[in-house]
Amino acid sequence: MKVPTNVCLPNLRTLHLSYVQIVDGCSFLRLIFGCPVLEGLGLFNCSIDGTSELNIRSLSLKRLVLDFDTLVGMSTYRGFNDFDHTIVIDAPSLVYFEYLCLVAIGYTLNMESLETTDIKIFHYDAADRERSAALLQGICNVQVLRLSITDFDEPLF
Repeated sequence: MKVPTNVCLPNLRTLHLSYVQIVDGCSFLRLIFGCPVLEGLGLFNCSIDGTSELNIRSLSLKRLVLDFDTLVGMSTYRGFNDFDHTIVIDAPSLVYFEYLCLVAIGYTLNMESLETTDIKIFHYDAADRERSAALLQGICNVQVLRLSITDFDEPLF
């Protein structure tokens, strides 16, 4: 997915992308900036290539779903148990966040209005403990948390 520089979707409130290859982080940011009233964003089984950072910045975003479940199960996905990206979310109006994936390399999160979070982390191992702390610190003000962490064989939580 490469987004033109002049994208403008001024009335778009919900955007779901499925099985899209994000090859340029700036292009993805242009798409989000081109949707000034976007309230719901879902990325379902999208691959992230050509950038080390998934960057989501939106003042209007209220609902965000990052679901990389199918890609995690694909043996062709880089490293199988390694999601080698940093996730940056700057969405101060976000009230719902769902994350189904491996632990990322790092997290920078601004979600100060967060009310409900569903997190399901797959293939958790000892190396993920420190990195997952940044995720949990970023959601520390959440009111409702559903958390599931699975190692290679069985659920931990």
